[in-house]
Amino acid sequence: MPGSVDAEFLAEVSDVVLPTLDLLKFARAAGTRKIIFLSSGGTVYGMPASFQIPETAPTHPISAYGTNKIAIEKYVMRESHLHRTGFHIFRAANVYGCYQRAGKRNQGLVAATIERALRGQPIEIWGTGQAVRDFVHIDDVVSALVQGIFYDGPHRIMNVGSGTGRGVNEVVADIERVLGHGTLSKSYQPDRPAGVPSNVLDIALITREMKWQPRISWTDGLADTIEWMKNAIRISD
Repeated sequence: MPGSVDAEFLAEVSDVVLPTLDLLKFARAAGTRKIIFLSSGGTVYGMPASFQIPETAPTHPISAYGTNKIAIEKYVMRESHLHRTGFHIFRAANVYGCYQRAGKRNQGLVAATIERALRGQPIEIWGTGQAVRDFVHIDDVVSALVQGIFYDGPHRIMNVGSGTGRGVNEVVADIERVLGHGTLSKSYQPDRPAGVPSNVLDIALITREMKWQPRISWTDGLADTIEWMKNAIRISD
């Protein structure tokens, strides 16, 4: 319907943005001195102009999720300006690892692929599988967040990723290899409208400023995630 507001966008505002505004209000009342916000490096930049995306790149998100992440970033900055609250924004790549389940929306390529593989279901791949993404383990993301609490340098927005791009087909092949169950059945679906061909974050700033770098290797991260998912499925079933 012409002029109607996107339903997905409204859902994101209701489920994510508005509760965050309430959280900022409660944090202010509690005398919080610094806000650490985990944003999305995978969606806020939109169509990248370079292979590795720096923090200075324009933010032109094409998804409701990315648009609302940018909105929250601006509200965090506004809170800082009006109430002198410190803040640090981390724009994370595609986070994977233990405790992530695909859920009804089938989100998270690594989690969705592993869970469907363990259940003997076809792996859903959107588009040709040539899209390139940056993956970072949850333990490394948590490490960055903790360091951000104590960081007092001049930079308030930092990317958190691996700095390495992996194609979707490559990710599925790596999971096949680590899982050791042979070739997985795949189902290729039409690409999503909000998909971008490549998204790899430049992590030079956080490496220089905080001496942070990812510690969990890709293979070890996949192996740990697979073992956790096996137990999670066993318990939930």
